[in-house]
Amino acid sequence: GMETHELMLVAAHAPALPVTVAFITGILLDRASALPFPIWWCACLTALLLCVILGRTGRQSASVTLLMLAWCALGGMRHHLRWSTVSPIDVSQHANEEVQPIKMMGVIVTPVTVQAADHSDMTPPWMQIDRSQCDLLCESLIGFDGPIPVVGRVRLIITGHLLHVNVGDRVEVTGQLVQPREPQNPGGFDYRQHLRRRGIRCLVVIDHPD
Repeated sequence: GMETHELMLVAAHAPALPVTVAFITGILLDRASALPFPIWWCACLTALLLCVILGRTGRQSASVTLLMLAWCALGGMRHHLRWSTVSPIDVSQHANEEVQPIKMMGVIVTPVTVQAADHSDMTPPWMQIDRSQCDLLCESLIGFDGPIPVVGRVRLIITGHLLHVNVGDRVEVTGQLVQPREPQNPGGFDYRQHLRRRGIRCLVVIDHPD
């Protein structure tokens, strides 16, 4: 319709840099405030409607400003969906900071990497063990009553060298499900947030590669 055409004309004249800045601003605002998704949605819809109305009256500068606000809200919506929203059957719903014994099925989605042990004099010999890690796309938890469908990604931490697994392999995993801990010291590396930026909310710690 005419409104859509006019909105497209306004968007065509909006410079790419302000659009990008507006989108990133929305992402940062949601990261800082964690506003509920309906607020972002209403803000985006309201800005677009006002943009169309003002565009029809010839107030193009105001329309461009509102369009930037809509892009800001879109950035907030996009970030909120990835950062704060999880499926009711996400595997992280079964995890907390206490260790939970777990058996699951899933597909390996990243190559296995080996973290060499710290062999310094400050590390006791019993802690000088290499560890392997990779990411698993979860499919189901295996319980006494059969498989329970789950979704989501976990980071596998395996004691020893995992040599017989490749990307794309479907595997059964037995280990301990746990949420990454927050930093113990102010300003320390936040491993939980590091993983969350990659869509990972929990770990599975495994005692042996087999």
